[in-house]
Amino acid sequence: VSTASYFTEYRNEHAARVNEQMLQLNSIIKQADGDSEAINQLVKDVEAKFGRIDVLVYNNNDVIRTHLENLTRDVFESQLNDNTKSCFVLTRIVGAHMAEYGNGKIVIVSSIHCDKPNGSAVMYSISKGCLNMLCKESALYFGRLGIQTNLIEAGAVEGDDKLFESEFSPLYAMGL
Repeated sequence: VSTASYFTEYRNEHAARVNEQMLQLNSIIKQADGDSEAINQLVKDVEAKFGRIDVLVYNNNDVIRTHLENLTRDVFESQLNDNTKSCFVLTRIVGAHMAEYGNGKIVIVSSIHCDKPNGSAVMYSISKGCLNMLCKESALYFGRLGIQTNLIEAGAVEGDDKLFESEFSPLYAMGL
């Protein structure tokens, strides 16, 4: 019987509730934030409990509202670290683990904002664009090793009309 282990990096109350639900499914949930040591330890914990990792689902979704003209270096680096670097480190480490077994599935959850910017969260859009290319590069590399990599570009969810409200774009002007 194959086991599926889901890794979730979380930052807000909604994600914490999802984590609680995942714990009921006999999963291991830890916040790693792109820390290689923490991720390596997480892989060891999963191996000890389940034997191996079959599925990685990356779904971090940190949004900082800022226009391009107000973008600071701190916000730039924070969004790249939270939404992109953490996925890169996790994918690289877990993908290498999956390669030892010759199979696995990596699912990266991105956003329609990589292709449909609206000016309200410029670094969020840029960081999600980076995830899309990371997924393509991961599919190219890890596919040769029996690992399937997929991308989900999540669309609008409840509350996005407020979160991404913009004076530059009508993307959410009609609401949901």
